[in-house]
Amino acid sequence: PSLAMNALRVIRAQPMRRLLTTSSSSAAVIDFRSDTVTLPSAAMLERMTLSPLGDDVMGADPTVSLLETTLASTFGKAAGLFFPSGTMSNLCGIMSHCHGRGSEVILGSNSHLCIYEHGNLSTLGSIHSRQIQENADATLPLDEVKKAFREDDPHYPRTDLVCIENTHNVLGGRAIPKSYVDDAADVCSELGVPLHIDGARIMNSCVAHGTPPSAMAEKAASVS
Repeated sequence: PSLAMNALRVIRAQPMRRLLTTSSSSAAVIDFRSDTVTLPSAAMLERMTLSPLGDDVMGADPTVSLLETTLASTFGKAAGLFFPSGTMSNLCGIMSHCHGRGSEVILGSNSHLCIYEHGNLSTLGSIHSRQIQENADATLPLDEVKKAFREDDPHYPRTDLVCIENTHNVLGGRAIPKSYVDDAADVCSELGVPLHIDGARIMNSCVAHGTPPSAMAEKAASVS
């Protein structure tokens, strides 16, 4: 415990360093707080420098095009679109399903979409969020999803989408299995709405469960 506390103090004191050493031990401590503190290796930097570039607006950037087609194939989707950030990817993915004012999305009250991302579903997307409490394993209780669903009624927002997060950030990086994703998608199908996966760490879940990305996201309409 004392070694762990010392490591934590060093991490807090030097937030941008990827590899840290405690004062009481020569053992290296890796900073796992976020992928955003991970620095590219020399080989990665070289690959970036040598990658062919072009005007992506005109569809002439071969590197971006390859990234999009590769990920679309990996996840078994018709097409992919590159965004500079996961937050932007989530927002645009959700807005592609929620087309007008009065739209509503059902999501977890502890989800990254709900707690973080600057509330952009409402501020930029004019989308209302219907928040329900997740289970201990980070899944949404599907009976509660059904109860929260609202038809097109002038008194209420209209439920147009359900979102899940895999893996779940706030609830300890819980990896949700394909069986639940499929069950959630089936409920969405019954309700007549699509399922979106906030998949910022979905590859971790795929590795944890031994499930290919195309299978994990098979029944989801979109994944970020």
